[in-house]
Amino acid sequence: HNGWGVFSQLSFADNGTSPIATFWDIGLCGNGIFKSRLRDEFGISYAFTNLSSVLKYNLSLLRVNLPRPEHQMETFYNFHITPWLRLTADLQIIRPTRAVAQTAVVPGGRL
Repeated sequence: HNGWGVFSQLSFADNGTSPIATFWDIGLCGNGIFKSRLRDEFGISYAFTNLSSVLKYNLSLLRVNLPRPEHQMETFYNFHITPWLRLTADLQIIRPTRAVAQTAVVPGGRL
């Protein structure tokens, strides 16, 4: 496949039956970002997750710090070394729902 594309999804759930009330993401992906590497692929995305009001209320009864929405960002680059061998670099940044938790930066790779 050649070119670039935008993707997105949006989800809603019942507050009484799901710990996640809303989720959405949006991203850009494609290939051919460099003329010398037309088969390589790339992507970048952002996602938002909001917990249900029922879960937040129940946690408040336990005197747990109220959670906040989670934010995630991810990017990857897929190097086509040969037609059958690829090297992928990936980076995720996650701001978790727990306010006392630090933002996680998670690098990754795959061959």
